[in-house]
Amino acid sequence: MKNIFKIIFTPIIILLILFSNVKADWNNFRDYETIIITGQTIPGFLTVSVDQIFIYSYNLTENEWQQITHQIDEKDDGSDYFITPNQVIDSNDEILVMAKDAGDKSPNKKWIEDEDSRQFTRYEIEVSDPNDPGNKKYIYIYRSGTLITDAELPVYMTYVPDNSGYSDTVKTAGYVLGHNSRGIPNTWKVPVSAGGSGIDFLDRQKARIKGTYKYSFLTIDYDENENSMEGVGNIKYKTGAIRTIRDIKYEMNFMGLMNVTVGTFKYQYFPYHMVAYGTNKSLGSDYGIKLIRQSFDLNANAIGMKFNDPTNININIDGVKENIGKPVYPLPDLNWYMISGSPGTIVMINEFETLTNSTASFYYWDKSGGGTFDDTGDTGDGKSYGDTGILFKGSKIQGKFSIPYVTYFLPADLSREVGPIVVDLYQNPLTHSSTSQDYTPPVEIVVSIPDTICPQGKTMNIPVKIGDLKEQEISTCQFIIKYDSLILSIDSVSTINTLTAGWDNSAIDVTADSINVYLQNTTALQDSGVLIYLIATAVGEEGEQSFLNFDQTRFNQGDPIALSTNGSCTITAPPEVTISMPDTTGLVNTSIKIPVKISDVTDMNVKSCFLEIQFNPFILSAYAVSDMGTKSEGWQINVNYKIGMVTLNLFGETPLTGKGSLINIYFNVLGSSGQISDLHFKGATFNDGIPILGPQDGQVTAIYIPPPEILVSLPDTSVQGGLLRLPVEVSSLTGLNILNYEMNISFDNNLLNFIGADISGSLSAVWDDPVLDDFGDSFEITASGSIPLQGQGNLIFLEFDVVGGTGTYSLIHFESLTVSSSEVIISSSDGTVQIEGAIPVELSSFTAENKTKSVILDWITETESNNYGFYIQRKEKNSAEWETTGFLKGAGTTTIPQSYRFVDHEIKTGTWQYRLNQMDLDGSNLFSHAIEVNVFFTTTFALHQNYPNPFNSSTIISYELPEDGKEVNVRIFNLRGNLIKQLVEKEIQNAGDYQVIWNGTDDLENRVSSGVYYYQIRIGENKISKKMVLIE
Repeated sequence: MKNIFKIIFTPIIILLILFSNVKADWNNFRDYETIIITGQTIPGFLTVSVDQIFIYSYNLTENEWQQITHQIDEKDDGSDYFITPNQVIDSNDEILVMAKDAGDKSPNKKWIEDEDSRQFTRYEIEVSDPNDPGNKKYIYIYRSGTLITDAELPVYMTYVPDNSGYSDTVKTAGYVLGHNSRGIPNTWKVPVSAGGSGIDFLDRQKARIKGTYKYSFLTIDYDENENSMEGVGNIKYKTGAIRTIRDIKYEMNFMGLMNVTVGTFKYQYFPYHMVAYGTNKSLGSDYGIKLIRQSFDLNANAIGMKFNDPTNININIDGVKENIGKPVYPLPDLNWYMISGSPGTIVMINEFETLTNSTASFYYWDKSGGGTFDDTGDTGDGKSYGDTGILFKGSKIQGKFSIPYVTYFLPADLSREVGPIVVDLYQNPLTHSSTSQDYTPPVEIVVSIPDTICPQGKTMNIPVKIGDLKEQEISTCQFIIKYDSLILSIDSVSTINTLTAGWDNSAIDVTADSINVYLQNTTALQDSGVLIYLIATAVGEEGEQSFLNFDQTRFNQGDPIALSTNGSCTITAPPEVTISMPDTTGLVNTSIKIPVKISDVTDMNVKSCFLEIQFNPFILSAYAVSDMGTKSEGWQINVNYKIGMVTLNLFGETPLTGKGSLINIYFNVLGSSGQISDLHFKGATFNDGIPILGPQDGQVTAIYIPPPEILVSLPDTSVQGGLLRLPVEVSSLTGLNILNYEMNISFDNNLLNFIGADISGSLSAVWDDPVLDDFGDSFEITASGSIPLQGQGNLIFLEFDVVGGTGTYSLIHFESLTVSSSEVIISSSDGTVQIEGAIPVELSSFTAENKTKSVILDWITETESNNYGFYIQRKEKNSAEWETTGFLKGAGTTTIPQSYRFVDHEIKTGTWQYRLNQMDLDGSNLFSHAIEVNVFFTTTFALHQNYPNPFNSSTIISYELPEDGKEVNVRIFNLRGNLIKQLVEKEIQNAGDYQVIWNGTDDLENRVSSGVYYYQIRIGENKISKKMVLIE
């Protein structure tokens, strides 16, 4: 077993063949090796407390550090791990990390953001693949007295001891290995998460010893097995996040005459393999040993799996005896076999030593009827499925005997080619070396963009400048600049007449709202000045400003440090062209042609035009367009007809010239005599906005009364985050006998969350509350009543939570709209929501609750960014002045929902309003919407909704009593009505507010399962019940 004791890495080929779509830093087959670093590798940290050792990897692409999982095992000068630890690093102690957590090489001056670590040396550990010497990864070992271990780090290993016996279990990221009451393996599982089925396919590990023992004048034949082995004392184990070490001592009852010490079997378990070191038991000639066998017998779940070794190919395991090759094993040498199928794959490697007077051969027995190949008795379930191992036969076998092996647990259904690959990785594990590095303060170079202006529609060069080089050599520059693509369009860069003229600038990547620039050259920069020019076109509106912000900036490989100064571009006025429609009349039930006219556009390079013309759908209906005899004749025209609107896209190769009719639009006149419809340019754009169009609306006067029509519209609005109350506006409904309506509205749920609909203060307030169906990115509202709706104005109010970022907008679109009357025509107009300044804290709820002489405020944030905290402000309803009544500290930056509660004590009765003043770390602030609460003294018997709900560990149940001296019972029931927990039992309580806590257990303090539960308060014959949800 000469190589097993050298195993300090865990080669594995998970995903090598079948799972190549998963990202892996070692090309998919080195990721799950375990790296073991001894204390002598980091001599500068000897005698340092193990609590001050932290390990990080560096991501060059993201320019960030990541703390990684590690385990430190202290040991003596030999191989004993079961010592009293001194809690400091010694030369022989072992530090374990997973190779998958290694990262990129960090620049020498790139250091983690921890001041204390900069006072000490760090160690760079270079990890190399001997099969691919150019493939290297790195980890960094730091010493710090101020760092703390990241609680979110993955744990690859869990050990479940049997405190009263030997039936312990090892659970890892790659397998589950269990033992029977004698501590012998009887469970193999490859979890679904590791590519297996999670089904146990092992019956047990088997052992046989057979011979003739001479004792004095007696000769006794014996045939012993693993059932003769008994554990001595307790299992010794040491476990951590990456490795479990396990020792178990055995003795064997020999022929029923005496107990013979077998020795201590030593095991080490890693996330994706285990090593059995066995025990070097001396076998003498007086034992008269004729046979020794060690094998692993599978159970019926292994039916259909395939057996492979260097000689046998894809032997089917089915419990049917087969004649297969059973070669003699060359010893000492490495031998392996592999079993693969739907439960998972195992590769077994062993390196047995030669035993005198014996021949070693392969053992295999696949027969569900039981029995053995070597004529020894059967054990376990009495059946054999692919029972595989090694068999020694001879006469008076002697020597040092052990049962060493290495087992790899891999995903299901791997092919035979995997076996030799695993053996090769076993024989050629990853190697590593260390280099000590000291912290050096970095040199900082300024890179900047100036504030500039650009006429709308014009393309210009915006410079990116670099400051004093401070004698630093810079041969590569990389930066990402973010901007508002609704205001600026940046398609490329120019290095003409810049410091980087002649440099390679082919790696330019333009995405939505950002440009990624990578420049490199063999000759370093020589001076300060302009690095490059951004080629930008002003596509926004006059007065709009786009910031030009550096998102990432890096020189060379991070040295020197780049300090960035952001800039901006402000849009100024472009040239303007008049576009108009005339005032005219139209006869009802006939059609009219109305020209769209433009002023002189010569030399303005107009090659496209977008028009969105709005009109009264009760009076006009657009049905056709014509370019004959117009300025756009010969151009391509796309038309979209809507109720109350026509949209035209016109474009051509030849620019427009002169002035006159641009296009003719044909309308059917539907209105009644005397009605007038405006012809309103809702949208009018040449090219991408340049030159500016100055629209002059027209109108059509009809002479006939059309059937009544209803216009339903949503406004265009802009918000800065928080809650949005959006009216659905409707034309007059008087006399139309509208008794119900149904509308389906879609929106961008990445920017808005639909909260609900409110009829208070609207035309629908005379009806009951509507029925709402929320589909995520759309919702349906169904409303009805017995009183016909009258008048015009706000039909209903929609309520949204604004979660989008600055500069984004969402279309609020009517997917469908129907009313009860079939005698009307319905037209709808969509709206938009422009988000101008999103609140950095995403507030998902904000509520207030009256308690006796106090108000309880609860709010929940979904995410937070640089949140310093919340100032709680209040005022009486009729007062104009807000006062600050308290402060709660925020969570900084987090994507985990946060819950907050503030109690405003001893407040007088009346109507009060509350709001939150959210303050960022940089001093900026935003206010939430205000909520209102009526403060009064308790006069009723009340049971409040538990908080939080749903809950995980515990929840608070609050109730109010109006009178003194009442007997109170508070109980928890399940959905079947069974009593689960008595929280308050026959307790006499006085009037006031009360709270009790339920921790999710029953009366026996056993944890209950997830689900819906009822909680009930009873006072005499009066009782109140509510529901709550427990989530484990």
